Amino acid sequence: MRISRMIRDGAPCFAAQSVPSGPWEWVDGPLSARPVTGDRVPADAVMTGIPAIDPRLLIGTANIPHAGSGATDPLTVFVKSPHTIASDGTPLVARTSAGLFAEAEIAVVISRTMASISPADALSHVLGYTLVNDVTDEEEIARDPRLFRAKNGSAFTPAGPWIETDFDPSDAMISIAVDGRTVATGTVADLHTPIAEQLAYISEWTVLHPGDVVMTGCPGTGATVRPGQTVEVAAAGLGSVRSTVHHSNPPQRIGALP
Repeated sequence: MRISRMIRDGAPCFAAQSVPSGPWEWVDGPLSARPVTGDRVPADAVMTGIPAIDPRLLIGTANIPHAGSGATDPLTVFVKSPHTIASDGTPLVARTSAGLFAEAEIAVVISRTMASISPADALSHVLGYTLVNDVTDEEEIARDPRLFRAKNGSAFTPAGPWIETDFDPSDAMISIAVDGRTVATGTVADLHTPIAEQLAYISEWTVLHPGDVVMTGCPGTGATVRPGQTVEVAAAGLGSVRSTVHHSNPPQRIGALP
């Protein structure tokens, strides 16, 4: 099933498509497949481009083990603001001419509460999958190793227009293109830590609730994009998302902050 948002009575509402190329029906929300009224979406309705995901918690993972001194954590985990989620075509703003680093990733949408779940049970808590571009201002990493400044710029998480519930991410091809030229491809099999193990590890340290989103890391599908360039991330079965980078001078630093 594919879950998306479309315009209804002037406002974005959720709709679901049970079979490919079949009719869309209005539904209560991304966590429900019950039609609101039984009404079908009109044939001339179009997706709003608003990402179907609207989490309270947006978690990212890095496709490398934790790099801390003496650390034994299997992966690096960080939190991004859900307010960074943006739709297809939303501009990305770079503070310097060096640009930004974009990463094509598959994200998991949680369907039911997860707390200390084993890898064997983790995927049974997944509603579906969507596409994201996890954007980073790499110049800010050295100034703020907690990644708050590097990861939370406006529109720094462009996301796909639908959630796919019948999706096998294991062999889905993920790609990233800059100005129309594909610069990298990969699959989930290239990730250092499998998705089920990622979810199990995260659930040991925080409770995941329905609708929360976990970005599963970049399997070599990253690229630097500079002002004036357009980046497009794509995954087979999940569509694509495009963003153009613009330059804006950074705001004046407060006090003695670096």
